[in-house]
Amino acid sequence: MSRPSPIDVGSRGSTAWSDVLPGDDGLPSPSHMERAASVAYVSSEQIPRLDDPGEAAGPGLLQDLASSKWDTQFKALNTVRSLALHHPAELTDRLLSDVVLAVVKLAASLRSSVSKNSLMTLNDMCVGLGAYLEPEMKPISHILLKRAADHSNIFISAAANEALISLADNSCKFITRLECTG
Repeated sequence: MSRPSPIDVGSRGSTAWSDVLPGDDGLPSPSHMERAASVAYVSSEQIPRLDDPGEAAGPGLLQDLASSKWDTQFKALNTVRSLALHHPAELTDRLLSDVVLAVVKLAASLRSSVSKNSLMTLNDMCVGLGAYLEPEMKPISHILLKRAADHSNIFISAAANEALISLADNSCKFITRLECTG
């Protein structure tokens, strides 16, 4: 079997396989393939309970959400989803604010898989935490409205719309305030 010719990657002018696929043999490295395989969207119903939610809600969670590695961010988002749905008491007031800001930041990510998973996380946070999110509604509603209105990526828009519905269903006080001031 012959190897296909290198791909021209555009304006950089490079045609080296190493620019397209990592590894000496031009194939993805195992760690690259493992990272890609570890990223799968999980429905809310399939999010498992955590064995040690106290440890999962520790300082490592915020570090993972702020990681430069997208697969680490993705896994941390799933941890937040589990905490919100199954262990809401672990998301303390101080931690909750920091987690919300980190998740909102990831919702604006240019990496669509991270953005979609963060929108799914916000959805699960609205369902699992409801009124506890009241102080955090401004940044949450802002990013959800922004992402829902952007139809350049329909699966991101759809995830944001789902989260907006959960926001409305689970945050009556906030919605009432919007109606009174809007």
